[in-house]
Amino acid sequence: MGTTLRRIIAFLRRTWQFVLTRQSLNFLIFVVIAAIFWLFITLNEDYKEELVMPVRLENVPENVVVTTPPPAELRVTVRDKGFQILVYRFQQAFQPIVIDWGANSSSAGHVSIPVADLQKQITARLAASTQLLSVAPTQLDYYYNYGERKRLPVHLLSSVRTAGEDYAVTMTYKPDSVTIYARRSVLDTMNSVQTSRLILSKLKENTQRVLPLQQIPGVKFVPNEVTVNVDVDRLVEKTVQVPVRFTNFPATKVLRTFPSTVNVTFRVGMKLYRKITADNFAIVVTYEDVLAAKDGHIPLHLKSIPDGVLRPRITPSSIEYIVEEVSSSE
Repeated sequence: MGTTLRRIIAFLRRTWQFVLTRQSLNFLIFVVIAAIFWLFITLNEDYKEELVMPVRLENVPENVVVTTPPPAELRVTVRDKGFQILVYRFQQAFQPIVIDWGANSSSAGHVSIPVADLQKQITARLAASTQLLSVAPTQLDYYYNYGERKRLPVHLLSSVRTAGEDYAVTMTYKPDSVTIYARRSVLDTMNSVQTSRLILSKLKENTQRVLPLQQIPGVKFVPNEVTVNVDVDRLVEKTVQVPVRFTNFPATKVLRTFPSTVNVTFRVGMKLYRKITADNFAIVVTYEDVLAAKDGHIPLHLKSIPDGVLRPRITPSSIEYIVEEVSSSE
């Protein structure tokens, strides 16, 4: 009895699994048919799509320098059935829109071609059912010359801030000059070339950036970018003793100052700490300073401050003095 019951249960289980599998298959077939039907209806509707067509300038003579080339691509907006839009999406690339140099050259060094003149090439790359809605840009401009050039210095535009007052920044960039190609009338008006603006903040470590030059229509830069190195150094304080010197005194007069040396305290980066010494500073008193002095004190000023030194201050800021008469023989 037990064996018979187990056989019946096994038979019923297999039968139920078969029914379930058959129902699942039928449901799957139904879903696939419905999806195909929905896809057919969807793709049969009209859609707008933006296509990208490359642009190529051909047959440029060897003695011509194209200073500003035409746009690298056209963005073409079209309308068509979903089937054709799907073909465009899976299409790897369109054949380039060709601008022939010989057919468009100009003695002015500037050529402007309305896109309407290229519409025949654009529509030739589209299906007959496709409706062309718009093309951007609406005209293609390019500039050229016959080798006129000029070497100009590069001006760096920057806004660089460190993480605090305990840091200093030194910036260098290469190259510091570039060759520009343009029409003679343009070359004569240019004195320098500017980079794009470098903006950095909260710097604590050295940084390198590659900056493109600011583009000017009709001007070609060689090279067209510069490499900027921003060196960040920690500031420390240093004090040196600098002697007070005098100049422009009459031959029979000598200046005596009290004290004869003063302290100059300043902030400097650690890289320059050992290099900056008292010899890098000059405190000079002129005879005119003595004549203008009041209360027997002369205010002191630094005549020269070396690069890399920040916020120098003199202690004491003024000194006492006497002017001694000496014989011409002395």
